[in-house]
Amino acid sequence: MSESQESGMNTRRVIDISVTIQTGLPVWEKPGGLGAHRELVERQDQGGIAFVSKLTMVVHTGTHFDAPSHFLQEAFDSGRGIEAIQLSIMNGPAVVVDIPHNTNITGALLKTLPIPPGAERVLFKTSSSARRLMYQTAFESNYTALTEDGADWVVAAGIKFVGIDYMSIATYEQLAPAHQSLMRAVRPPPVLHIMHFIQYHLMHFILCHILHFIQYHILHSIQHFISMTS
Repeated sequence: MSESQESGMNTRRVIDISVTIQTGLPVWEKPGGLGAHRELVERQDQGGIAFVSKLTMVVHTGTHFDAPSHFLQEAFDSGRGIEAIQLSIMNGPAVVVDIPHNTNITGALLKTLPIPPGAERVLFKTSSSARRLMYQTAFESNYTALTEDGADWVVAAGIKFVGIDYMSIATYEQLAPAHQSLMRAVRPPPVLHIMHFIQYHLMHFILCHILHFIQYHILHSIQHFISMTS
């Protein structure tokens, strides 16, 4: 047993696989990449109290997470944005799976891959990494990703989180249906309604004061009875 194990320390490493936001970063269906995206709107050397930047980019720039409202009208209408995703789903051990080159991630392929039963987070390492697509400025539509039936397989397997090494989890040809299959499986986190919270604490406050009132008067009555009989 190692010293860290004996001391009870958590020896797991956190590995950052996000890409750097920079001008040459590829952007969806844009040949010229991200380009200029940061503007200084206040500067100390121009009389400002601080240096303040403004960023202009879509929220799907670089490494990102898709909200249910990205592809589902009903989720957009009900306000199920990124806040509908529980943070616990995004954090924890993940299974990294190598995808054979020259094939998309179909349901039939997923059945043959070494994904252990009960896996909650799966990251797909595809030929996009070997081709270094995230480091090329021009957008590439011929990337490897999930097909619609592949997304259906992921949902049926109970996998809660999937990640991939290019800009979209779904193939360019089946963009909407594959996304929608995954996003319909997203369940919103439990919400404690504020009125319930207030009602609970108000009742707790009232009951505590009633009990204190009863205890006080019982003790007062006992003390009075003892003083009369002594």
